[in-house]
Amino acid sequence: MRTPVRLAATLLKFQAAAPFRKGVSPIYRWSIKFGESRLIVSSLPTVSSRGEGKKAAKADAAQRTMAMRASPWAKSPIVWLTGPSEVLEQSIAPGLARMLQDYDRTVFFETDGFHLRKRIHEFRPDSRLYLTIRLYGMAEKHDARMQRPAAFARAVEGIRAAQLSGFLTCAHIVIETSTQKQDIERLFEDLQSLRVDGVIISAGEDDDSADTRETLIHCRRLLGNSWWAKFSRLVQDSVQNAGRQAAAGAHARPVLPAAHFPSAAGLNTSHTSTIPGEEAAAQ
Repeated sequence: MRTPVRLAATLLKFQAAAPFRKGVSPIYRWSIKFGESRLIVSSLPTVSSRGEGKKAAKADAAQRTMAMRASPWAKSPIVWLTGPSEVLEQSIAPGLARMLQDYDRTVFFETDGFHLRKRIHEFRPDSRLYLTIRLYGMAEKHDARMQRPAAFARAVEGIRAAQLSGFLTCAHIVIETSTQKQDIERLFEDLQSLRVDGVIISAGEDDDSADTRETLIHCRRLLGNSWWAKFSRLVQDSVQNAGRQAAAGAHARPVLPAAHFPSAAGLNTSHTSTIPGEEAAAQ
C-alpha cells in the first residue's frame, strides 16, 4: 500500500492555506439522508446550450464559481460521501459522486459493497474518486454486524469488480467495542492480498470507550504506512465533528447550489428538476 501522490498533494496544499481557513476540516463529511428527509439541490439559472463563444463560456464559469462558493464543502478539498443507510440503494448516489468530481473534489464514496458490482458502471474512474468499502471484520463478524448472509463475500466481489474497472479502492475498517484484534489482523492480511489502494481505520461514531481506543491504536499500527495512519485520524476527526454538530442540532441537510447540476438522466433518478431557479428534491 503506497502513499497516494495526488491526494497527499491536495492535503499539503490545504495545510499551506490553513492559517486562512481556521476551524475548517480538509474532509467534509456529507451524510446523505433519504426517505423522510429530502436531499435538496438548488440550481442557479443556466446559460442556454445554444449560446456559444467566449461570452457564454464566461457566464457559465461565473455561475459555477458562485455555486462552488455557496456549497457546504466549498473550503474542504475532500468530501466523504456516506449515509445513515446504504447510499448505493439510492439511484442518485453515483450522480452525486460525479458532480463532486466535476467540482474538483476528491470523493471517498463509502458503501458496504453489497450492490457495488451491480452498479459499478454508473461511476466514472478518476484519481479523485475512491470507492470505499466499509468493513467490520472478517466474514463472520461482518455478516453478523450487517445482518446479511454473504455480506463480506459481496463486499470483496465489489472491490474486485472496481479494480477490474480501473477504480481506486479503499477499505474503511470500523472498530467497535466488540472488535477483536486478531480478527482485524486477519482482515488486513486479506486486504493486502486484494491490493487495495488504501486502508482507513476509525472508530464508530458513538464509540469512545477506552477499549475501543486501545484497539484502534493497535490496529493502525498494522497499516505500515504513516500517511494512511494520519489520514485515518483526519477521518476520525470528521466523524467526531459530525457527531458534535448533530448533537448541537446543526442543519444536517446541506443545500447545494449547483450552476449545472447533472440532468435527471445523469443522476439516474426521475426526481430531479432542472428548471432554472427551482429546487430539485430526491426522495
